[in-house]
Amino acid sequence: MNRKLINLIALFSTILLLTGCIGSADSDQTVSVLATGPNDLTTSSFYRIVKNADEFKYGAIVKMEVNTASDTVVYQPENDRYIYDAVECGDGILFALTRSEKVPEYSLMYLDGDAETRQVFDSEHEMLIENVNGSVIVSDNYTDKYIFNPNTCEITKTEIDAVEENMLNAAYGAVSSMYYSMQDGTAVTLKKVFGEDSFTYKVDDKELPIECISGDEFKYVQWGNITDNAGIIYGVAAVPVYKNNHRLMEVGLGGLSIDDVSKELLFSVDVKSGENEVLFETSGERIIGYTNKEIYLYRNGSVYKRNFDSGKEEEIGKISAKRQAQLAFRWIGMKLFVFDKFEGTLITTIQDKTQNEEAIKNPSNNMDAIAKMFPSLEGALETQWEQIKLGSGDDRVPGPTDYMYQGYIILSDEAAEKYASSYEWKEVDPDVTFESIEKPEGNWKYSYDFCKDIIPGYYGGAAWIDGNTIIFSITTT
Repeated sequence: MNRKLINLIALFSTILLLTGCIGSADSDQTVSVLATGPNDLTTSSFYRIVKNADEFKYGAIVKMEVNTASDTVVYQPENDRYIYDAVECGDGILFALTRSEKVPEYSLMYLDGDAETRQVFDSEHEMLIENVNGSVIVSDNYTDKYIFNPNTCEITKTEIDAVEENMLNAAYGAVSSMYYSMQDGTAVTLKKVFGEDSFTYKVDDKELPIECISGDEFKYVQWGNITDNAGIIYGVAAVPVYKNNHRLMEVGLGGLSIDDVSKELLFSVDVKSGENEVLFETSGERIIGYTNKEIYLYRNGSVYKRNFDSGKEEEIGKISAKRQAQLAFRWIGMKLFVFDKFEGTLITTIQDKTQNEEAIKNPSNNMDAIAKMFPSLEGALETQWEQIKLGSGDDRVPGPTDYMYQGYIILSDEAAEKYASSYEWKEVDPDVTFESIEKPEGNWKYSYDFCKDIIPGYYGGAAWIDGNTIIFSITTT
């Protein structure tokens, strides 16, 4: 081969690379966001399916500890049966579907924490399970629908409405409606028919357009996770490169490789006023998280955080994964877990340390987090609490980062009266200093048995009560 031809080939290869015809190292990777964040979640563990062919030929249910990112196998199928679907149900509760490879035999199994696995339901048909509006729906043969109750470990046949039906069947076709319940209880339905140019949302009987992601450019737009804060909905929408490729809208962001996405948009909608806008538009990257101040992006094997106002961007972690990996991102608090979506194996974890410091300045009123911190507490009406990082949190030092959660909870009259009469109390002066919220005044009382009953064993710390108000300070140490 002569030198001129070699130079021409080199020049042509360079042009291809510069114009994007030769993809980047992560261009074939798909990206799924299982849980948007950073968020207020304080769970100490969660469950997932692992399908590692070498170690778990038929799959396994594992429990991951959030602080240590360590796995414990809690269920493995036997007799050539394998796990093909699972849904977390409640706090620390999950159930899984298993079926036989040899015969059309399907079973619904339930695992209550680390307790014994119980068989709930058998069928000759494949079953679909989905968390719909906070209820776990089981679909048998795509026709009969059941609601699963984790407290009784029973399923009850039920009728579901058209929106829930659409959500339940989203895995089998382009979903045109997404139901979302906001923190204040407002029910919102987002509607987008694949191939049409309008995107709308509906509250009560009023349907309004979302102009910022409507129009000819967005006929084939696909959406991902939805969140809300202070009456405003935030969502991610992807514009695919290949408009004629009818992909599943529900899979959307997780089913498209990086090269399949023309761009992603972070948009917001004020559900009362109808005002909507695009907050951020990507260019060769994927959106994997966001707050009202910052957006988290995956690009070229790294995770970046960018400030909306200043545009300042910083790298917060790297991901070493195969070129065609199916990446799944899950936020727990300020910690990002990255999994192989197909195998369920953990690739890495990334901690945004600056967010830990900002959390001190930004107290939360998230009641779902309180329910997870104190699952046995009754009558909680409102709260304000803060998260404080303990220790150095230095990646060079082995071991998990610990956190302190402290704040106050307002109880209902009924719950306050019950606790006042159920325990022996002594007056104390709690040695607690809040850093970002005002400590309520009160004549505080302490009961060892009360703390033992409401504070889970994986936390240290205490709680004090005066009338309808509880103050607390607990740690993950």
